[in-house]
Amino acid sequence: MSAPAHDRDVVVVGGGIIGRAVAWQLAERGVDVELLDPDPSRAAAHVAAGMLAPVSEATPEEGPLAALGLASAERWPDFVRGLEAAAGQAIDHRAHGTLHVAVDADAAAELDELARRLDAMGLETQRLSATECRDHEPLLAPGVRGGLFAPSDHVVDPRAVMAALALAGQRAGIVETRAAVTELAGDGIVLEDGSRRTARRIVVAAGAWSGAFGLPVHPVRGETLHLAARDGHEGLGGNVRGIVAGRSVYLAARRGGRAVVGSTMEELGFDTRARVGAVRQLLADARALVPAIDEYELVEIAVGLRPASPDNGPLIGHWSPGVIAATGHFRNGILLTPITVDAVVAMVTGDPVPPSVTPFDPHRFEPAR
Repeated sequence: MSAPAHDRDVVVVGGGIIGRAVAWQLAERGVDVELLDPDPSRAAAHVAAGMLAPVSEATPEEGPLAALGLASAERWPDFVRGLEAAAGQAIDHRAHGTLHVAVDADAAAELDELARRLDAMGLETQRLSATECRDHEPLLAPGVRGGLFAPSDHVVDPRAVMAALALAGQRAGIVETRAAVTELAGDGIVLEDGSRRTARRIVVAAGAWSGAFGLPVHPVRGETLHLAARDGHEGLGGNVRGIVAGRSVYLAARRGGRAVVGSTMEELGFDTRARVGAVRQLLADARALVPAIDEYELVEIAVGLRPASPDNGPLIGHWSPGVIAATGHFRNGILLTPITVDAVVAMVTGDPVPPSVTPFDPHRFEPAR
């Protein structure tokens, strides 16, 4: 007896950057894909700064995650070129590195430790004097004591990527449905209206909402502030990061004199209301690095939910028969998009999966059998 027909080859649950990119790449290969999400605007990508910084955020304790980030960063230029060609529009992607600066003695000591860690991991960085820091970024505070430059870090505008993915997916023939999935059921899913879809493969890329399907994922909220240099004021030349009173803060440069400041981390469930205290702290910390933002326009306060796993690593792999997980990327969803897409597409098509993905099997938290 032949197997019953399915409604789709693949159903992707979640319209964030990873879900859209997976759906687009599968559709480009001739796979019949449906993308399901009740509200794609809630995706973490709409809030993310888009810093592709595997060097700046690497730690020896997270060796496999650092390796995954480096492998994905290498894929970003080709990913952007392919997406720009498919969508017919440009994406703001720049490889101008990350400048870490120290504004006091404690921050300088932390910067020394960061330099030692990255050097021990064989990652390229350059120590800079205060003068050299200001040569990189003239808008820095006069009290900056020195810095560390990570030349291989990149930055991308996630909203531009999301817009391009939506257009490229439409051109590739993706069927997009605005509906919430309430249940995974065998080879199908159940929608909020009680209707059912069946598929040969289901990809769960629902971000912070993936816990509804039994995956060990919970939301961690974060605020970012979108700023714009007013007429006559100079914009940032590149990305700046620093430690202020023990808190990490960054300013990610955008074209046209814009910048994104971030980012807070709070365990408050699915609450996405902006807090005055968090906004005030972000502005104060960013100003300690770049006082010139006093003259910027505050364009937007954005609040999003990062999907965090128990060890802050992503969940990429087979979750149950016919179901593939692509979630739990926490702070690295933008960075890890290309490597995650390659892995999921390989799992669907039966091709070899990138070896750097192996440590992030979604069942790694279960007791040994």
